[in-house]
Amino acid sequence: MMHKIAVYGKRIYGIGEKGGDCMQLIKQTQTGLLARFPDTLRYCSPSRGGWGVVRTGMLVPESYQLLVCPFACGRHGAIGAITRGLKHRLSYLYIDETDMVSGGYEELIGEAVEELLEQLEVRPRVLMIFVSCLDDLLGTDHEALLQVLRQGHPDMRFTICHMNPITLDSKVPPPVNIQRKIYGLLEPSDKAKLLTAAAFCGNNVSIDKNSEIYEIMAAAGYMDIHHISEFATFAEFQQLARVSLNIVPNPVGLAAANDIRQALDIDYIYVPVSYDFEEIKQNYETMLSIAGIDMDLSTYKRRALKLYRLCPTALVWLNPWFV
Repeated sequence: MMHKIAVYGKRIYGIGEKGGDCMQLIKQTQTGLLARFPDTLRYCSPSRGGWGVVRTGMLVPESYQLLVCPFACGRHGAIGAITRGLKHRLSYLYIDETDMVSGGYEELIGEAVEELLEQLEVRPRVLMIFVSCLDDLLGTDHEALLQVLRQGHPDMRFTICHMNPITLDSKVPPPVNIQRKIYGLLEPSDKAKLLTAAAFCGNNVSIDKNSEIYEIMAAAGYMDIHHISEFATFAEFQQLARVSLNIVPNPVGLAAANDIRQALDIDYIYVPVSYDFEEIKQNYETMLSIAGIDMDLSTYKRRALKLYRLCPTALVWLNPWFV
């Protein structure tokens, strides 16, 4: 039988003292006690703003998730799903030590998938099976499992995802791996590439439509800029397999963009998020260089400076590195 997750009765909020340590850190930063990092170092928190691998994976439309893990490993994802109103897209197969040493661990996953698909009222187009650090230690044969599932359910896509923080210091930590799994669901299309279409890759939230980046990309010939969050169905999501360029503003998306280039022949440019005006200018020039054109960016800089000068206090409070 499939292990059932407990029924949730209420929202659960974090518990802690009122930011004493955080306030002290801000004061230290503002007085120069903490040195700036070199410009070569970029850090992306794996779950900043509630964007853990579970929520990130749910960007795939018409997808459902099965988390296979011990009880303790599932708490973060469970609480996150509750607070974000996403628990209807998530189920758990809780395993214990007996399951691991008995040798029937892989069979449990297959049985759980069958039971889950029988119970779901709406059949998903994609089932994302999340495994924990235990799989890194057990060496589960994921490809054999996926082959069986695909043969039994040819109308669905299955993929194995990883919620394994022990790989955080590796070349493929969870935030990078989940991006690769998401965009690995794109399928080659018989239709021609959309020459004026591009897409953002690696950023979980779409860039505001009022941003000048859309005007600059339009000047470079890309009138239609897509983001995964705008698609309601898995079929619509497949439009990303027909764009002509991927724009990567977050380093966690680089591996996925490289995978797409190899699998679907879609090139990409890396323009990391920056708060430095000169670096922003260089990023925009990189975008424009695709079409071999120059563009006067001074108007955008003046507008940004004007807004910046209107709210220096707010910016320092939100980001002490401005001081």
